Amino acid sequence: MKKETPEEFQWDRKRILIAIFLLVAGLIVAFELKGTFIKNKASLGDAIRNKPVEVKRPEIKSPNIDISSKVDAKIEDIKNNVGGLDPAEVATSSPQIQKVLRDIQEIKNLPVDQAKQTCMKICSGI
Repeated sequence: MKKETPEEFQWDRKRILIAIFLLVAGLIVAFELKGTFIKNKASLGDAIRNKPVEVKRPEIKSPNIDISSKVDAKIEDIKNNVGGLDPAEVATSSPQIQKVLRDIQEIKNLPVDQAKQTCMKICSGI
């Protein structure tokens, strides 16, 4: 066997620098891709576990149920208004009723035969 002397043994600096650079680049790439392939265990555990969640329910105020007194007041008001009406006024206010009343008043001036026919027409229309 031949012994190597320190003069013959020489490090290739160019290859060493390239190897260190590739090793560092590989470590950086592996660290960046670690998140893509290996998920964070804490997030997986959180997704699997059922955590109790406090739900805040909205406060619903009960409506003020004082409608009956308002309705009673309105009904009394309407009764007072209707009680003051004259039935003759209400009956004659309709245009159809006014037409019938006019037709009946015109019958007085007609002869008996025409009055009878007109009366029959008016009565059939009602």
